[in-house]
Amino acid sequence: MNNPQSTHSQYLERLFDTQPTANDLFAKASQIKDSNPNQKELHDFLELGHLSIVNKTISEANKIEEWFEIIHELILESKLTVGHLINQRVRYYGDKTCFQVIDGNQLRKFTYQGIWNQIIQIGQALCAIESISDKNTTIGIFTENSIRGALIDLACLSFHIPIVPIPVTTTPDHLAFIIENSTITQLFIGEPSVQAILRESKVEQKSLDIYHLDDPAEAIIFAKSWESFISQAVDFDDINVLKRINQCTMNDLATVMYTSGTTDEPKGIVFTQENIVTKRFARALALPDFSCDDIFLCFLPLYHTFGRYFELLGSIFWGATYTFAESPYFKSLLKDFQLTKPTIFISVPKRWIQLMEHTDSIKSVGHGEDQEIKNIVNQITGGNLKYGLSAAGYLDPDVFHFFQGNGINLLSGYGMTEATGGITMTPTNDYQPDSVGVPLPGIKLALGDDGELLINGPYVSSSYFGKQNYSSLVNGWFHTGDIFNKKHDHYYIIDRKKEIYKNSRGQTISPQKIENMFQDFDGIKSAFLVGDGLEFNTLLIHPDSDSLPMDISNASLVTIREYYSSLIQSVNSFLTPFERVINYAIIKRDFNSDEELTQKGTYKRKQILKNFHEIINPMYQKNHITLSYKIYQVHIPNWLLREKGVSRNDVKWNGSKISIKNNKISLKLSWENSRLVIGDFTYHTREDSLDLQELLLSPELWLGNNTFADFIGKSAFRLTKFEPIKNLQLAFPSMIVNADKDIQNIVDSVSLPDLGDLHKATRQLYAGHLSGFIPFNYLLASNYGDLTRIAFNILLSFRNHSDPSFRMKAMEAMLPELSGELFFELLSGAHQRHYEDKSKNGFTVNVELLKDNHFEAILSKLDQFRKDIDSIIKEQFSFIQILLPIVANYGIQHPTKYIWARSELYWWQISDCPKRIISFAQKAQYNLVNGFRSWIGPNRKLAINRENSTEYTWKDVIVFDELVKPELREMIVSAVTNTAVIRESIFLFYDHRLIELNDIQPDGVWITFLGKNHGKSVLRILVQTRDDEAYNFAININEEHEKKFMEEEIKWLVIMGSSIHGQKFVEEFGGYWPEYNLYTEEYIPGETLHQYLERNRNEIEENSAPDRWQMRWLHFIWSGAAAYINFWWRSDKKVRIGDPSPKNLIIPKHDYASGTRLISISNRKNTTGIANLLFSIYGEFIEDTENHYPGLKRMADWELIFSVILQVAKVKYGIPIIAQFKEELNKDKTKYRKAKEYGLTNDRIDDFVHEVNNDGVLTKRMVFAALRYERWLDLNQNATLQARTTILQELYQDYNLGDLLLEYPETRVRFFLMTCLKDSRPELKDLLWELLRDLRARKVTEDSLQNRLHHIHENLKVTNEEQYFLTHLVFKHLAAADFIELVTMDKGERGRIDLVMLCEDNEGNGYRIRPPFHPKEIARFHSLLIKSNLEPVFQGNHEFLLIFDMKDRLVGGVYWKESEKTNIVHFEWIVIRSKYRNKHLSNQLMDELMSRLRNKGVQYVIVGFFQEEFFYKHGFKIDKNFGGLVKDIQLGVQATSPV
Repeated sequence: MNNPQSTHSQYLERLFDTQPTANDLFAKASQIKDSNPNQKELHDFLELGHLSIVNKTISEANKIEEWFEIIHELILESKLTVGHLINQRVRYYGDKTCFQVIDGNQLRKFTYQGIWNQIIQIGQALCAIESISDKNTTIGIFTENSIRGALIDLACLSFHIPIVPIPVTTTPDHLAFIIENSTITQLFIGEPSVQAILRESKVEQKSLDIYHLDDPAEAIIFAKSWESFISQAVDFDDINVLKRINQCTMNDLATVMYTSGTTDEPKGIVFTQENIVTKRFARALALPDFSCDDIFLCFLPLYHTFGRYFELLGSIFWGATYTFAESPYFKSLLKDFQLTKPTIFISVPKRWIQLMEHTDSIKSVGHGEDQEIKNIVNQITGGNLKYGLSAAGYLDPDVFHFFQGNGINLLSGYGMTEATGGITMTPTNDYQPDSVGVPLPGIKLALGDDGELLINGPYVSSSYFGKQNYSSLVNGWFHTGDIFNKKHDHYYIIDRKKEIYKNSRGQTISPQKIENMFQDFDGIKSAFLVGDGLEFNTLLIHPDSDSLPMDISNASLVTIREYYSSLIQSVNSFLTPFERVINYAIIKRDFNSDEELTQKGTYKRKQILKNFHEIINPMYQKNHITLSYKIYQVHIPNWLLREKGVSRNDVKWNGSKISIKNNKISLKLSWENSRLVIGDFTYHTREDSLDLQELLLSPELWLGNNTFADFIGKSAFRLTKFEPIKNLQLAFPSMIVNADKDIQNIVDSVSLPDLGDLHKATRQLYAGHLSGFIPFNYLLASNYGDLTRIAFNILLSFRNHSDPSFRMKAMEAMLPELSGELFFELLSGAHQRHYEDKSKNGFTVNVELLKDNHFEAILSKLDQFRKDIDSIIKEQFSFIQILLPIVANYGIQHPTKYIWARSELYWWQISDCPKRIISFAQKAQYNLVNGFRSWIGPNRKLAINRENSTEYTWKDVIVFDELVKPELREMIVSAVTNTAVIRESIFLFYDHRLIELNDIQPDGVWITFLGKNHGKSVLRILVQTRDDEAYNFAININEEHEKKFMEEEIKWLVIMGSSIHGQKFVEEFGGYWPEYNLYTEEYIPGETLHQYLERNRNEIEENSAPDRWQMRWLHFIWSGAAAYINFWWRSDKKVRIGDPSPKNLIIPKHDYASGTRLISISNRKNTTGIANLLFSIYGEFIEDTENHYPGLKRMADWELIFSVILQVAKVKYGIPIIAQFKEELNKDKTKYRKAKEYGLTNDRIDDFVHEVNNDGVLTKRMVFAALRYERWLDLNQNATLQARTTILQELYQDYNLGDLLLEYPETRVRFFLMTCLKDSRPELKDLLWELLRDLRARKVTEDSLQNRLHHIHENLKVTNEEQYFLTHLVFKHLAAADFIELVTMDKGERGRIDLVMLCEDNEGNGYRIRPPFHPKEIARFHSLLIKSNLEPVFQGNHEFLLIFDMKDRLVGGVYWKESEKTNIVHFEWIVIRSKYRNKHLSNQLMDELMSRLRNKGVQYVIVGFFQEEFFYKHGFKIDKNFGGLVKDIQLGVQATSPV
């Protein structure tokens, strides 16, 4: 192909014969326009627009605007689109390099023709997708800069398929919004970093057609490969390129680009072909020296206008070469300069500063010769760089002068996305300091009355994207929001118009302390606190541009405010609420020494307040107007007035309604004492003022209120941030009429509902239409954050609905988010209304929707009903009749809950309730058993041997012990063959495993005779399967008892087995088959207490180990008494075991183990009081056993028995039981004498009750852990603190004392008081006893223990030993060997004690891990994060843990925040300074953090997808339920954690 420049010269010669002048060009344009040209002729003429020689000619003739007007007209007439432009360039530059990609030290080059071929191929694939789609196709690109991403973009722009480039810096929430808002159907996604954002978002990926742009091998989400996308091109006929690129009008939507708007959601800016193409001609006229000989080096994102339009499309427009930088980082760019030798480089200001500083590092700019510096600049930039542009931010004039003085024409400019990028630009060789230049060709600029820049032109977008595109123009002009001055045709940006965020709280304080806290932060040169005599504190900040991690004039307002807000939040965490900074302003100049500073450099406050009053005053302006009537006030936000275009004087309130002048819409609003009517709804409030802004932020209170919504307008439904209002309650609305028109919209809706949809749906529900539940079901099926919460709260209000069935519908919709407690409350309320209305309709619950927490809540409440049976009213009995079948049905549908359901139903059969309830329980239990056995399925009687294909039956696999009688053998074979006795028993006893006959190996069922007991033969069944698993259970065959006795016995066996209410005290009951007179139960081998004592009789009687047997006997008494009392309690205090002896007990040998069992419950005796039970335990179990085994010495008796009662029945019921016992003794002289004989007096009972009321319950585990410690200490009297702490940790863990904290929150403090702090000074013990009582009263939480420890330190001087143990008391995660220090911190309102952990690196160097003690330490950490290329944004709820060397130099740190759910933490960043890496410090920091979080009760730590390998090593795993890497830090904690 010919040289492109010579080809164009030949074309010019054909048109003009000679080099054309400006007049020649205009004449030719007129000639063509008058000749009725075809499209090709117009396009050929328009191709002149990219030629440097033509643009120079027009520019030199000063005819730019006239020429652009002609070009614009011809573009529209000829429908010149992006596709035509690229096609044109291919004709002239086919073999020329269009794109080049840097790959290490190599360049991969792509010609114009090759690129066009790929664009066509991609277009074919896209058209194939479009042709088979049943909805409009919209393409999304979500990737860092890549050639494939660029090609997708160009193909869509060429072939008129709407495309949306998505910023990779977007948040997961904004990503979800963009995808939904722009109706993207196909998404092309890049590297794992952006995939992580998609994964963390709420985007329903199944609704998208997602393709990988890169190698899917490293992908973290599922998507189709690039190859699968391209392969679709062959399935579609070759397209007629020119026909396809002509299939549009110039005003059709071509693309949407999203940018942050004035609301919380991104704004989608609509661009047409006219916008895009005209801008290219405008830029070419403004830069006439740019030509096809240029090489662009590009790193600006292709989702921003400068990267996409100026660099990508611009380089193609000029026929130049676009180079993909390998990385945007500065060091990488330095290498790229050498490799590509660009002529044009467009960058953010920071890179120009770095280039200048890099030059200075080679040779000081201030000392080198001009030529020497110029040579260095040329060397750094590759030697060919002639043009530069500093985009999107302020750059100091010195930097411009530096590059312009060294051969690089560095230009300035100003632009906005809405203007396809640039609006103004510095003319070549006409730079004015701080100027952003002059208008680009084709755009009109005007300054508003307040100096705001207004723009208009063919490449200014006219609309924002939405369900219905809305105009971005006001009277034809776009308002930029920026204040400008104009001087000598140049424009100068003065300031940014911005909203000021205000707060109504605060008091006056001394400012110097707070100002000093800001001195160490990067980006702050000066800080001045305002607040003297005002409502709250604000701050004036003058930035330090040298240390600011962003260019302040380049960064968006949101970015700047996030940065400074994070610094302020860091300081606020060290301040009391009235000291905190509520707002701040960034000032453009520093405080000057002449007028505003003293000679010492301190502030002249009055002068500064005076000089900056125009900045300060807006921070204190109220953001609402106030309307008053009598004692009542209504606050209306200013933004609402702006929305309606009215002033405050146009709004009136007469006490009945709010009206607006010249507006038909009004709002009914009136008070009547505590009753407040707003629109269609009535509310209850004790307040005499109403803030409409607060009401709006709580949509659950107004959704469905049509009058209110109409008054506010559409802006009510654009809210994205919400905050519940506490002083206003909604009275359930009356039936709403005229809501039918919304039904079809709701039924047809399948997408994620928004506030508008919820409004319509709520109206439907209030009108009684069930269709209104559709959006609610959608939102509550998955968690959509605030919307789900709002939907939940709205449905929660239906607890007051007059129709119980409607209540039930609402409750069923809420079930996925409904806690067990709230579920039962709603269910109970709905039933009560149903009962009171005497409704004839049945009251039903869809059991299929229930979850385990709802089932457990039902069981818990049924247990409460039984305990309070004497006070149960008629309606509650009716409710119980509803609940019992629910329990049965849940057990049927969830076989793993069968045992709990069965236990509950049997329990009601022995309770003192009406016969109809017992009948209901029996019927429900019958249905439960039949339903469960139906699920278990029939027994398969025949199986096939897998090895030899022979058939066999149950009889063939059973082997009997010789002691089993023949008649028993025959009966057992029949039972095993004809029932599922083996299958059912193994399922119940072995973690719900199911086996069949063919799972059992030959001779795999062994049946042995164990003996005869209480009229029953007991046999052991051992089942061995083909996979070498073994299962044991026992069969009891009744040989003497009547059926009624057996059924009664089975009831007690079930009730004493597993249930939600506590541990079992008998072997688990399996099933009962009355036709065979047998039942099954667990087989748990072990010797009885009697057998154990007999085996050790000699040692006991010889008294050779008195301490050991004293402890053992205490353990046996406590466990045995607990078993017998528990049986009585579970029998509803009706029945006791008749022979409470050691022969009927199996008790674990170790006192920290659970699992005490009653051997038999056949010998049951009815009892009406408690005295006979307790006397039998004392006499027949304790005294008789001691008499039988001389040498057994008890350590406690009655106090122990009473403690058992409190643990079994809980304090609420246990104290009355003890009182009842005392009353029995005092009324019955025989019992009184018996008690006295047993050493029990009224005083002893009273003393025990008083101690419990004062100090709480002494649990068995606590007592034995303390006794073990005392015994160990007696043997190790010289033990070190570390050794004593070690034994404390082991005992706390072995006895599982941490499990007691929920019921007995004082456990930990009491354990320390009974052990290591037992001999402390009385003053310390008094403070700890005070703390213990506060813990019992729930006045103090474990989280606030650090504050109480600070109180102790402040009020009492403790010894080193006491401090050591107090530290381990509060910081449970500490190991005995940890080196620690305690420090007192003043943070916020109260001081607190915190921990400094000492550690070493792998070279033995020492470090301290601790929280920050001062904001300056957070400032240093912030700087370290920035220097590590991280982007920290600190918020008020962030917490920090830092690591320092022994000279207190910051080494690294980590920060995190708690989620709304208190057991979840979101991990943000961890960083270690580079020189300290590879020393295992990050591991120690992580371990310490996890220990501290675990100590606070945190369950899960969530982290995004960064540094995955590091987090994998620390036990993090991918969990789709959390959208990132997750670690359960409580998993296995009992096995590994210290005290």
